Amino acid sequence: MRAHPLFPAILALLGVAAPAIGSAGLEVSPEAVAAERINSTARIGEGRWAAGVRAPGVKNGEKRQELTLWRVADGQVRPQAAPGGQRALLRSEPVLLARGGELAGLAWLEGDRSDRLMVRWASFSNGRWSATEQVTSRGPGSQMALSGAVLDDGSLLLAWAAFDGTDDEIYFATSRGTGLWSEPRRLHGDNRVPDITPALLAVDGGALALWSAFDGEQYRLFSARFDGDRWSAAQPAGPPGSLYPTVDADSRLVVYRSTSPRGWGTFAVNPAGRMQNRAVVATPQLARPQIEADADGALRWRFADGSTTAVRYEVLPR
Repeated sequence: MRAHPLFPAILALLGVAAPAIGSAGLEVSPEAVAAERINSTARIGEGRWAAGVRAPGVKNGEKRQELTLWRVADGQVRPQAAPGGQRALLRSEPVLLARGGELAGLAWLEGDRSDRLMVRWASFSNGRWSATEQVTSRGPGSQMALSGAVLDDGSLLLAWAAFDGTDDEIYFATSRGTGLWSEPRRLHGDNRVPDITPALLAVDGGALALWSAFDGEQYRLFSARFDGDRWSAAQPAGPPGSLYPTVDADSRLVVYRSTSPRGWGTFAVNPAGRMQNRAVVATPQLARPQIEADADGALRWRFADGSTTAVRYEVLPR
């Protein structure tokens, strides 16, 4: 069986050592990487799953985009069936959610235009996908930056940015079981400034949301705590010029774009939801770095061009 063209890239992203490759080798072309982008990973049992998107071609003169899934175990990558029932042209931003070491399901955005997307969900049980559920209807504008988390009581949480007719706001929905999502609500009141790119991380007793919002002068990171029912008031979580947070659930590290200095910033979040161990690295690199740990536990960032940078943390007060 021919190896998937993204085999080495998927293993590297998931932190799985690649097995020995024969003399023929496996080449990953820039075109293949651009065609199949990995958006989400989750630890499932002894392995991991990865979810991404690919653009297989043009149908009736319009570009189509599909979800792709892989299961990674024992150093092997095996393609998996994605949820069925795609009727719209575009599927994007898949988010895998795992609960108790098992795959709970997959959320994603779907629609015929990038500014007319809806949030959809499919549960996974006994090796099968459920029928697709609609979490939101199409909005008056864009819905994007989908993120998810599984809380310690087993409930599911999704958050995304949506245009409300005036500006972007953060919305969320919850599910106590495998489906039956709550009516989407704003994370906080309409503050009349854009709120974008939310990222979620499960913490003790709930979840922490991080996003970028305009503070009157420039964008910066804000955070709010979810107790399973309500959100706390939004609080600044990053310096001015901090943007586009992403969260690694395993390491509990937040990575964000920094505009002053121009580069990348990061901080750790402990299980209680408190931010600690902050660092900012000035670099011209535009692609989000991968975070690696040395044998002694020291962290360094690896960029797309292969260069690495040691990360020196400032320990935040408790």
